[in-house]
Amino acid sequence: MSEQLIKVTNRDNGFVGYQIPDMNISRNFAPRESKQVALSELKALQFVPGGEFTLRNLLVIDNRDALTALNMSDVEPEYHYTEDDVRKQLKRAFKSEII
Repeated sequence: MSEQLIKVTNRDNGFVGYQIPDMNISRNFAPRESKQVALSELKALQFVPGGEFTLRNLLVIDNRDALTALNMSDVEPEYHYTEDDVRKQLKRAFKSEII
């Protein structure tokens, strides 16, 4: 049985990278780049210094089941916003939705 691959996207305007020495993995994402990443790699990343921050703030995991498996189901609703969603929110200009 092959391992589940999860779509992961760099939400940042700069490059994002991480290393997981125990798995001999070094991965880099260009701005807005998406890659298919094994769930086991994402779990291992949580235990690397800065890994949890990277997952919560720099990368977007486009799979709610994976977020649950990573104990990240508590992310803010804005975590899932696309650039278009942000534009729409700003155009509506409802302070309660922006904050």
